[in-house]
Amino acid sequence: MSYTGVVNATREEPDVFTADEAIKAAALRSGYFDLVDVLAEQDTAAPADADTIPLTPAGEQADDGSTPATLDRAYLESLSFAELKRLANDMDVPVTKTTKKAELIDTLAAETVTVPAEADDTEPDFGEV
Repeated sequence: MSYTGVVNATREEPDVFTADEAIKAAALRSGYFDLVDVLAEQDTAAPADADTIPLTPAGEQADDGSTPATLDRAYLESLSFAELKRLANDMDVPVTKTTKKAELIDTLAAETVTVPAEADDTEPDFGEV
C-alpha cells in the first residue's frame, strides 16, 4: 500500500515529515495521514547512551590503542526515527526534511567512529557475547 499525492508514503516508509503548513493541511485532508507531534515524541524518547551502543570493529587498532568501528545496523534499525535523528545530530551527520529512516540508517551505519583505548590497556569492548 502506498500514497502518492502532495506527499509520498509507502508501507516501508509510512512516516512523512514536513514543516510546510500547506503540505501538512493537504496531507491531513486526504484522510490518509494523522498529525503526530514529533517534538513531544523526541522529548519522551530515551536518549541513546553512547556507552551502550553496539559497535562493529572496522579496522585495526591504532598505535594509541583506539580502534575504528561502525554502529551496529540491527541496533540502528531498532531505534525510532526521532532517536536516529538525535544520534545523527550528536554525530554531526546532516538530516534534511526529506531524509528517510532507511537512508539515515545507511548513513549512520557507514560512519566510522573511534573507540578510545581502554584505561587498563585491554582491547575495547564491542558488546560481543
